[in-house]
This record gives sequence, C-alpha cells and structure tokens, in this order.
Amino acid sequence: MKKLLRTSDRILIYASFLGDFAYDSIKNSSKSRNLHRPAFLLGSSDDGAITRTTYRLLKANSLEKIVKNGKPYLRITPAGWDNFCRDFPLFEFQDKPWNGYWSVVNYDIPEKERGVRNSLREKLVSLGFGQWKKSVYISPHDFGGDIRDWVSERELDSYVSVSEARELSFDEKKLVWDVFNLSKISENYDELLKKYKEGKIPVGKILQEYFNLLLMDPLLPKELLPNDWLGFKVKKALLGSGKIK
Repeated sequence: MKKLLRTSDRILIYASFLGDFAYDSIKNSSKSRNLHRPAFLLGSSDDGAITRTTYRLLKANSLEKIVKNGKPYLRITPAGWDNFCRDFPLFEFQDKPWNGYWSVVNYDIPEKERGVRNSLREKLVSLGFGQWKKSVYISPHDFGGDIRDWVSERELDSYVSVSEARELSFDEKKLVWDVFNLSKISENYDELLKKYKEGKIPVGKILQEYFNLLLMDPLLPKELLPNDWLGFKVKKALLGSGKIK
C-alpha cells in the first residue's frame, strides 16, 4: 500500500486512525507551535497549507466539527471515510473482525504478456496481498470483487482465477508471518517505539514515520497477529502520550 502522502491524506489518516483532534489547533496553527496542535503538523514548514487543507476538507464534508467536554474537535465524516478508503482501501478493514475467509488469486499469464502480469502484481500489492507461492497471492481481506472487476475489464479471465478459501494452513499466524514479511514490519515498529521512548525526536517526526509504516503494513486482522504485536504497542503509546491530541 506504499503511496506518497498529500497534506489531506495525513490529516485524514490522523483523524481515521488516531481519532478526533482539537479544532483550535488548526484554527491557530499559523500562530502557535505548541504540543496541543496535532503532532503531525509540528514538522511542517507550511502551516498555512495545513490550515487551508483542513478548511477545504470541512467544506467538502470530509471533516466535521464536533464538541467534546465543551471544546470543539474535528472528526472524519462517513463521506470523508469513504473517499479516504478509495485511496487507501486497506484502512477500511482496520479493527474489523475477520470472517475467516481468504481471497486467493492464482494466475498463469504468458511471458509475451509480461506487462499485464506486472500490472496485476502491482494491483495485488497495492491492495495488501502477499505472495504465497510463485503465481499465487493471498489476502485475508475481501478484495475478491475488486480483483475480478480489474481482471474482467482487461479480459484476463482465462489467465486469472479469484477464489475464496476457508483455511490455508494449520498455523495461519505462521503463514502470515512468512508471507507478509511481518518480521521486517515488526522490526520497523520496534525501532520507532524505541525512538519515541528515548524522547530525542519531535513527536511530529515520530508520527510522520508512523504513518509511513502504516502504508507498508498489510493491516492484517487481529486474529492473525500476535497478541503482543508491536503495531498495537506503537499506536497505544502515541494515543496515550497526550501529545497528539
């Protein structure tokens, strides 16, 4: 799911993944650099762009103003969430319980169609699929319909099959650890958590690194992850810091 982040993307990722943030922190962003502002803004060199983008998202009904404990906050709206998930489809599945089914894509595309084959692989990777075998990609998320549409539009039905499977392994946690290279992702989260605890790097920089890691994370269901998954620990640490609200 690796993708370059626009200012609007960072704001919506913050709102969708880490929750509401103070309206005054945006309203006064060009006048203040205190820690009550959303931390991802702290490393920005253009406060005005962030303020303008936030107001544009409010006008487009992607964000809404709410009141909590007598103070105004910004929250992502259902419309904003839908638009956001079109660009970052994996986020739609965060915190949702897994139904136990896998999307399985198997292909046999001739060498003369190498370009099409590469495009299919890129599409699968963009949706967070992992390569299980040479020409087989899997995902615990329900992207079967998306892939079928993509395949049909390119008239590749005779080369590509899309199916659902209930069980792929006796130890599916071990399966995803290998297929999705979770050891590397865990290592990245561990390094970020250490940086955060050391307190030598501004919270805004930490949060920017966190967002970049999220874009490389397949965001697998909790049922397939270790109970002590470091992605959970990093999110909990950031939410509990009091510095990003």
